[in-house]
Amino acid sequence: LFQKLPSDCMENFLLGRDWLCGVSQTLFKRTLQSSRTGGKSQKICRSSICLEKLRSLLAEKFPDGNPRFVFPLDVSERGILEGVILEDSDLCEHCSERYLSTLQKMKKSTWSRLPDIFILKTWKELSGK
Repeated sequence: LFQKLPSDCMENFLLGRDWLCGVSQTLFKRTLQSSRTGGKSQKICRSSICLEKLRSLLAEKFPDGNPRFVFPLDVSERGILEGVILEDSDLCEHCSERYLSTLQKMKKSTWSRLPDIFILKTWKELSGK
């Protein structure tokens, strides 16, 4: 299959794959809050119990030894919080809301950029409008 692709298509395919891997890694990083630096717009949860719960949910859904790549559009609406009853969990409301909001923004952004990354066209161009 790959031998039949023109070199520019192969390059776009490989760059797109790398981009999707980067989005996947960013999703994990933001879940663990490691990209947050504090301050007004990037508050860090001060509850070690809450942060540990996020880590344990990630470890449960993606155990060591399994691939850590997750296609962002395959992640459910609630991501790692799927099946978690927030009122009964150790997650604070702010962290769970921020996680769900970040997840939805990343999925929306990934979807909107997908054709541009892989075939250098926008959804609007593809629809002929």
